[in-house]
Amino acid sequence: MTRPITLIFSIVLILLRNTSIAQDDLQILEAKASKKDTKTYMIQSLDGTRQKVKIAPDYVKKVLTMICLKDTIRIGGFWGVPPQVDILDGKFIQMQYEVRGGTGYALGNVLILCVQNNKLYEAMHVLRYTQSEIGDDATGDYNIKMKIDKNDKGRYILKVNIHDDFNSKSHPEKNYKYDNLSILNFDLSRNVFYSIKKDR
Repeated sequence: MTRPITLIFSIVLILLRNTSIAQDDLQILEAKASKKDTKTYMIQSLDGTRQKVKIAPDYVKKVLTMICLKDTIRIGGFWGVPPQVDILDGKFIQMQYEVRGGTGYALGNVLILCVQNNKLYEAMHVLRYTQSEIGDDATGDYNIKMKIDKNDKGRYILKVNIHDDFNSKSHPEKNYKYDNLSILNFDLSRNVFYSIKKDR
């Protein structure tokens, strides 16, 4: 009687050990990928100096880190896909990254960074897209596309094309489609893009 119980116990221990080894192997691979995908970008700060900005994804801890000199910004909830990084007008870093959604739900954010007086700023940090599937019946799609430009006074503006739609077969009365263009100005004292500014 004790023999079958001992055998089952041994099999369970072996399975647990193999699972633990597989998880360790996965973490080693994720750590190597984090190191490989860490990159440094050169931009011109808003005060005219050349600056290095290091972008380091950590696939093990699910954290995305940006470093410039002694200044650091960390973003939690980052999902294990390399961020897409673009330099805009030589002075801004646009970073598109994925966030964990859920079953039938995908989402990603976009972050725009700049540097002024040796300090790193989040000039904009917003939801970039969502895609949802509600069974076989309904889908939703929201996304934005952005472009940095200058206005007639030579100041930076951000043109944001926004698309949002929902489509349901069983409830067509809830369907909608929305497209819009928003233009955000850049605040030189706070180093952020804004749509509405309130005086204090």
